[in-house]
Amino acid sequence: MMTRLDLAHLRLHNQRLVDTRCRMPEDVVSWLGAVQAQDYGGAKWGIPQRTTGASNAELDQVSQG
Repeated sequence: MMTRLDLAHLRLHNQRLVDTRCRMPEDVVSWLGAVQAQDYGGAKWGIPQRTTGASNAELDQVSQG
């Protein structure tokens, strides 16, 4: 039987918020298919949450490239 803790971990894992394999912002967007947010800052915050490391400058470069 699945516990609430199991379910919470599974959800975090499926959203790539834990145990992520994404190393670059492009990997995150490719996996998600798209990124949507109410504002640029929100989208910019969500991507590094799913990477092993993405700098602010890298995110700005990717969004303009």
